[in-house]
Amino acid sequence: MQILIVLLLLVIAIALAPGFFLGIAALVMSVGDVVLFSMISVLTILALVYVWDKRSSSVVRQLAREERRIRKITDAANRANSKKE
Repeated sequence: MQILIVLLLLVIAIALAPGFFLGIAALVMSVGDVVLFSMISVLTILALVYVWDKRSSSVVRQLAREERRIRKITDAANRANSKKE
């Protein structure tokens, strides 16, 4: 139970001050294997960019966005036509 509490506090601390913990991690890794830390960082960033690109270019999301845009235009046209009468 104590280990779980310590892990939870560590997660909260990392969420509140990520720069501090990344600095500590960089310092620890500089003593050890800098290349491994750099490669992991670069691969993580590339993976996040890939996931973001896949999500933003999803066909289903684009169709939903287009349908919302068409619905807005149609509603605006219907409102304008109903005011003329």
